[in-house]
Amino acid sequence: MTMTYEQLTIDGSPVRPSPQRPPSPCPTCHGTGSVSAEVHAALTAPVPSAGARTADPATSRQSGQRVRSDDVQRFSSRSRQGKLLDVFAKHPSTDYEAAAKVLSGTEYSISSFEGTRRRCSDLRRAGYIHDTGLRRHNAGSPDESIVWSVTGRGMIALRTLHDTGWSIR
Repeated sequence: MTMTYEQLTIDGSPVRPSPQRPPSPCPTCHGTGSVSAEVHAALTAPVPSAGARTADPATSRQSGQRVRSDDVQRFSSRSRQGKLLDVFAKHPSTDYEAAAKVLSGTEYSISSFEGTRRRCSDLRRAGYIHDTGLRRHNAGSPDESIVWSVTGRGMIALRTLHDTGWSIR
């Protein structure tokens, strides 16, 4: 059902569109005004990686302290994130499709697949991939999924990854 502005009311008064033009969205975070500034600051700040859980064994916590990166933006070309970024650069994909492409040609377990798929969130938090606005169904699912593509920042990381073996120097 389509409604016109004349049909929309608040307390019996018709709702009309504002004659003011809305502010242009920020190209990085797509927000406007003060919200844009807050979101932009959050998107451009370093993103710390998660530490070990309190239930993890002491060896995991010690290892995590030794090798822990302060930022999810840094990873190697051999990592899941590096392989996923390469996939997103070649073909805008859903998380599911990208993980399947990374693991194609290998035998893998469900946990390996899910672990790979979950690394897509690191790429989003780092600002390396963005929502294209497209949606499509993954194999075997009736639900729509977001199609992601590489951002300009992600392309810079990908070039650095190919040149040095690391996403950032």
